[in-house]
Amino acid sequence: MTELPSSWDVLVVGAGSAGAAAARNLARAGRSVLAVDARPLDGAGAQWVNALPAWMFERADIALPLEPELRASGPHYVMLDAHGERRGALPRSPLLFVDMRRLIDRLQREACEAGATLVGGASVRAVRLVEGRPSSARLSIVDASGAERSQEVAARLFVDASGMAGVLRTRVPSLAREAPSPKGADVCAAAQEVRRIVDVEGARAFLTRVGARSRDAIGYLGLQGGFSTLLLQLDLEAKEVEILTGATALPEYPSGQKMLRDFVARERWIGERVFGGSGAIPIRRPYERLAVPGLALIGDAACQVFPAHGSGIGAGLIAARMLADAVSGFDDPGAGAPLARYEAAFHRETGALLAAYDVFRRLAQSLPPNDVRALLASGLLDEVSTAAALDQRLPIPDRARAAKLALAAARSPRVAARLGPALAKMLAVWATWRLHPGAGERASAAWRALARRVAAD
Repeated sequence: MTELPSSWDVLVVGAGSAGAAAARNLARAGRSVLAVDARPLDGAGAQWVNALPAWMFERADIALPLEPELRASGPHYVMLDAHGERRGALPRSPLLFVDMRRLIDRLQREACEAGATLVGGASVRAVRLVEGRPSSARLSIVDASGAERSQEVAARLFVDASGMAGVLRTRVPSLAREAPSPKGADVCAAAQEVRRIVDVEGARAFLTRVGARSRDAIGYLGLQGGFSTLLLQLDLEAKEVEILTGATALPEYPSGQKMLRDFVARERWIGERVFGGSGAIPIRRPYERLAVPGLALIGDAACQVFPAHGSGIGAGLIAARMLADAVSGFDDPGAGAPLARYEAAFHRETGALLAAYDVFRRLAQSLPPNDVRALLASGLLDEVSTAAALDQRLPIPDRARAAKLALAAARSPRVAARLGPALAKMLAVWATWRLHPGAGERASAAWRALARRVAAD
């Protein structure tokens, strides 16, 4: 087992999509980068199909996926309520359905080509702090034969891309205090699988029943009330179906895995599993504090996830780009100034969007199934707002749509009474995040206090 160099510019913990993108970007900028993951590299990050908008690849400076990494592009989207009743459709959704295994492999290869070193089977056992700033990490490294060794490596910048566990975040007290691990209602239990279609006629009958076609995206909203969903895409030619499920990680909700198993058991045209995975996803707004000297958070470790439907891949890729841009030109990439620049850039742009939609997420979680159905039936959650949420953007109403929504509100005053205040709060949160001061610890601390008050329930 080869000994690693003992000193690096950057140590990235986590080699999934966000971590591999950060290693790639920082190495391309001329930094010496070591990225490690506790799992083998081919098992790092999400191992399923994820849907995300094309613009997020472009913003992250990552080439758009091509087949076979890209499984579908811009499919027709059919929206159903918990009873399977059609509640709207988009002729062409903004989504790309991406095989995350292949995307992560591409990002890891590009990181290595840029000069980064990636090591799988490497876990962080301890972090050494000097005056509160991380200076080195003790790694336990297991090779393919099962042999284990320990090595300490130093770095000027540590990047926590380890997912919700926050392997580094939880070991640095100055950040752990302000970024507690999410739990309960702030977590989604999700599962996704690609399975064989063993009865094409049965699958075709299912599509007819829900008013969809082969390769359409089919979304059930509020299956168990509030934050619970089932997203399908059937490809009759390939004889495969993609199934994504998720629900709030509370005892009263079934897990994503159980929802998926129950759906497969009901639909006899679905056969064996091809690939997939499951896991817990943070769905709260991003932490107000994303960095302290020596340490930056990206991806799920920073709760950089779109709260309305739990997709965090795109935001993590964008954060990796922003971090590399923020530290460019600084001799010490872990100094306070470049990391404050990263935090401000993210919050003013992407963080403002995510924090605003967190307000809607909390409203959705409070709604029982019948109220979700009433919301969908009211017309207040229309195709424009659905398309904006799928595209991870704020909907911008024009005059005609504003009049249409006002009429829908008049027809459904009880629903409007719940939705109206939430929309006003979304705008207040968005505006507050856009005002991140960007520099000065006193000003930043004041902003964080204000942001928590504005976003609070």
